[in-house]
Amino acid sequence: MKMDLMHSKKSLMPALVLSGMFLFESISIGQVLPISGISWEGVLGTSGSASSGIQNVIDGKFSTTSFQEWIGPGGVTVDLGVAKNVDRLVMITRPTTGVAIPQQGYVEVSLDGVSWTKVKDYNNSDAVAGGSVLTLGFGTQLARYVRFTMSTPGVNAQIGEIQLFNGNGPRVSLIDRGPSWNATNETSNRYPYYLVDQNPTTFGLYSLSTGYLTLRLDSVEYANGWNSIKLDGRSFPPPGLPSNPGIVTVYVGDDLGNLTSIYSESFSEQESNYSFLLEMGETRTEKYIKIEWEKNPDWTSNQQNVQFFGVDVIPVVPEPRTIVLILVATGCFLLSRGRLCKKGLS
Repeated sequence: MKMDLMHSKKSLMPALVLSGMFLFESISIGQVLPISGISWEGVLGTSGSASSGIQNVIDGKFSTTSFQEWIGPGGVTVDLGVAKNVDRLVMITRPTTGVAIPQQGYVEVSLDGVSWTKVKDYNNSDAVAGGSVLTLGFGTQLARYVRFTMSTPGVNAQIGEIQLFNGNGPRVSLIDRGPSWNATNETSNRYPYYLVDQNPTTFGLYSLSTGYLTLRLDSVEYANGWNSIKLDGRSFPPPGLPSNPGIVTVYVGDDLGNLTSIYSESFSEQESNYSFLLEMGETRTEKYIKIEWEKNPDWTSNQQNVQFFGVDVIPVVPEPRTIVLILVATGCFLLSRGRLCKKGLS
């Protein structure tokens, strides 16, 4: 085991002392939480050295990689510097093909780095595309330290970046896509992460007229199911060329190898600023969602280039329950022998 916190020289915002022990910093919902330090436990292979690999996980660049040979079991702990509200951990795999992600593991949180609380179990091994996004949502927790432990032995996890959020960050996992495009193209905002970051200014995908995305729902936000899928289009495509998908088909299932078609829709040509809400008509609970698109033969244009800003799966939010409490200060009513009577309170 080796623990070696590497703290950057980022200045901390004003914080409030709680109980004379822990620092607490208020962070706006949706903000990427700045990470001030990182440590690891377990075995790092030759490509994931302490001097170069570990710091790449928190440098804000998807194309720099750590843990190319992070051999489980083991874990990575990130330090927020002060206690903050955090509700999800996001891992982005290295951008090359043949990636590996942790197959089994769990997320823990802590205020002091000594006492830990498990907030999320994880068990999947089906991300097959470079630049995949693993989103583990566990509900809002107050914590300074967040630790992900990979419990599968002998697996070489290949992680490019780790992020923590409080609120509107990614909430779906992007595990596969096609046709392939340059997964390392961060400068033009075409990195796969931008498809699911819920940021309308980033540009997630530029593809040919046919393609697919495969999503997995790993966050607690989907505990009550989901009912629709939102597709947002690029706002500045080449003039005269439609940028939206022609025909969209949605497949779902709890087994990635056995998906069923539940939705199909054709769309008219739109050059830019499209936003499609694919409503399923009922609450769905399946874990895997595959979205396929193809040419619409009725379109007049010969060129159809799908240009996505983002994709999102809308969770079902339960109706709030209204509880009415009636306090009678002078007495109470009792139903006795079929008659309504009043009995004073002593």
